[in-house]
Amino acid sequence: MSEEAVGAGLAGRLTYLVALTRGHSGRPMSLNELVAAVHGATGVRIGRSTLNKLLEGNITNPHLHTIAALARFFGVPIEFFTQDEVADRVVAEVDLLRALQSRGVHSLAVRAEGLSDASLRLLANLVDQARVAEGLDQPGTQIFHPRQDAPGDT
Repeated sequence: MSEEAVGAGLAGRLTYLVALTRGHSGRPMSLNELVAAVHGATGVRIGRSTLNKLLEGNITNPHLHTIAALARFFGVPIEFFTQDEVADRVVAEVDLLRALQSRGVHSLAVRAEGLSDASLRLLANLVDQARVAEGLDQPGTQIFHPRQDAPGDT
């Protein structure tokens, strides 16, 4: 998991989720909006002060019901806040969903459905080369790692 993108510990992970959350206006939620939204969605009241302290890292061992309510509100497993492997998986899933929101990426993914692993590797190599050519990645960076071919797969 990239600590630059997500941050370290509970505060960094919560900050990551809050930054992804938008209010009705499409803008990031204020603390007051977030407190109200968490209460409305979960029935658990988390004070503005408590939420602010969590985001600032001033509370490092919150009550379980607080973390459970936040996990439920954000739609992540509670282990997102405590286990690197779970946080890595959630961040990867969010990155994938954000990428798929791009019309071109979505179209490419839909068209790639059903291709063999060999064809997916070829397509991934072409995308990697295009990303390097456009200055999005360094040479040698491979984003997609398809599974190995099963015996007899070509």
